[in-house]
Amino acid sequence: MEYSDEELAALDAYYESVKENFERKVRTYQSEYAKSPAGRLAAKRYRESNREKLTAYHVGYQAAHRGAINARANKRNATKIKATPSWADLKAIKEIYELAVFLSETLGEPYHVDHIVPLRSKLVCGLHWEQNLQVLPWLENIQKSNKTWPDMP
Repeated sequence: MEYSDEELAALDAYYESVKENFERKVRTYQSEYAKSPAGRLAAKRYRESNREKLTAYHVGYQAAHRGAINARANKRNATKIKATPSWADLKAIKEIYELAVFLSETLGEPYHVDHIVPLRSKLVCGLHWEQNLQVLPWLENIQKSNKTWPDMP
């Protein structure tokens, strides 16, 4: 069957609109599934069974993007230094970070130190002091990002 140029253009436009809608639905489903307990369990199983493959990927990514990674880390460290008040108990802060390392080694799952009120956000900036820190499993901390905090507007 032969199509005219107008028909081909119309088919291409239709395909693009259907494709965008389909991709949006897939992304939404994947996002919802990833947040569900089943999705988190599936991701954990995948990570456990593909540890070498993922490690190789991350090493390659870090080597290829060393400048961007260093810039992001330095920006965060500078923000943290500026957000540390003079009255902060640095010994208590160090103990919180040591607790995260201890839990990671003991339980075999990475734990992060999270700022309850984020250091950088569109609405609020917290301080880097012991009362604003908590130890969370890495996935919870990554999902929280800087989008949520107690009593947020």
